[in-house]
Amino acid sequence: MSGLTTPLTKDYTDVPHEDVACPLCTSKSDAVLARTGYPGIPVRTVICRGCGLIRINPRMIPKGYEDFYTQDFFEYLNPYDRPAYVEIIERTTDDTFETPVERNTLPYMLPYVKEGGRMLDVGSGFGQVIYLLAKKKGVSYVGIEPDPESRKVAKEKIGIDLIDTTIEDYITSDCGLFDFIHLDQVFEHLLRPLEALKSMGQVLTPEGVIYLGVPNAYNPGVSMDRFYELAHTYAYTPATMHLFAKQSGLK
Repeated sequence: MSGLTTPLTKDYTDVPHEDVACPLCTSKSDAVLARTGYPGIPVRTVICRGCGLIRINPRMIPKGYEDFYTQDFFEYLNPYDRPAYVEIIERTTDDTFETPVERNTLPYMLPYVKEGGRMLDVGSGFGQVIYLLAKKKGVSYVGIEPDPESRKVAKEKIGIDLIDTTIEDYITSDCGLFDFIHLDQVFEHLLRPLEALKSMGQVLTPEGVIYLGVPNAYNPGVSMDRFYELAHTYAYTPATMHLFAKQSGLK
């Protein structure tokens, strides 16, 4: 386990892997961008020569990712050693303090959130966005979070109850329609992003909005050995995000 920078229980190299075709185009030609990724383990990241979509290939089978998110993700995230996360966990409910989410992210989304509307939060983390939008816009909500430790923090620190499920499983149920669907730093974690986006479009009200916040591969903001990582099955640019919206039938 040498080279790990977070206390993962394993490096996941022994988990079966599978080849994954580009979901956006028919090209079978890729160029390799990197062979290792955060946290210093073998992760083969490629770019599609046909459309420019970046993805891990080959990657773990779905059961491998299920184990990763339910057993290791909280340690992988390592939130208590990251000041911004500590502020979110400890001070979201403090009306005298403005958290990074409230300061940097909320101004972009508030104009698109319907007063008193219904919200679906995918990958809710600690529930901070739900808390803030319920407070500022009076939304009702459903929050999805597969990591048990994050759900525990959301309940104990912020008072938000989250559901233990995935977006794929939840939308196959009779979930009703939503005015606002929120995925911030989540879309890059999905295994089947195009199918998920199409499904979300089907449970969106006619005037509803899907908010997607993802790392920008054109402007990573971190070194590339940190940008490419085990948890991010895809990496996006404005061009490939536009292709996803177009192919999913969204405006």
